[in-house]
Amino acid sequence: MKTIRTNPSNKYEDFFLNSWYNYFLKHKIYGYVGHYHYHLINDKFTLLDSEGYNGYYLELNNRNKLISVDADCHIGIKETRNNNIKMVKRLQKNKYNKNIFLGDFLEMSHCTDIIIINEIKLIGLKNYLKTTKSKIIIVWGNHDKNLMFKDNKLREYLLSLNPNIIFTKKYIFDNMEFQHGDKYDMYRNKCKILYDLVYICADILNISKATFEKYWKKIGHKYFNTNGLSG
Repeated sequence: MKTIRTNPSNKYEDFFLNSWYNYFLKHKIYGYVGHYHYHLINDKFTLLDSEGYNGYYLELNNRNKLISVDADCHIGIKETRNNNIKMVKRLQKNKYNKNIFLGDFLEMSHCTDIIIINEIKLIGLKNYLKTTKSKIIIVWGNHDKNLMFKDNKLREYLLSLNPNIIFTKKYIFDNMEFQHGDKYDMYRNKCKILYDLVYICADILNISKATFEKYWKKIGHKYFNTNGLSG
């Protein structure tokens, strides 16, 4: 499925790719990031396509232990439901040592908590989280940034299903680093703290997707002179 990030074709994507390349070069570690909804591999990092929109996932074999990495599931919206159902079935079938969800696991900026909880049940994720022996790591992204707060209701709900879930801004082990990727979104670079506030407030206020996109268009006009959105 094409999304607003499908094609690496302009200076915004160039900024994203170059910034992450230099980041991992500086830190002397290999990286894995999502956020831009297409797949790319170079000598410093792997960019993962969206699991929710495009059904992409990555399997890593680390010390003879299998790891699943899934970016941009966006659980809560109908557009990603079928791929997320397939994802859960795959996770149930395979004995992964770790499941790393690489940001935008939940679509909190467009959906209410009740909608997301119902979707978690519908796609089979509730049962999986309650029964799995895999280590679950949820790296928050821009669409589920409020998972950083310990009193967030969805974070509390997920922990009620599996108290061993790790929530983190980035995950590092065995000289590998996992981040969502929005750190070097051009909109963040231009809008600074406003970028995070839009997503945080959209979740708290439970605004509609249409209203959310309306405000992003206004911000696009102000900072970029475009109608472009940051997904």
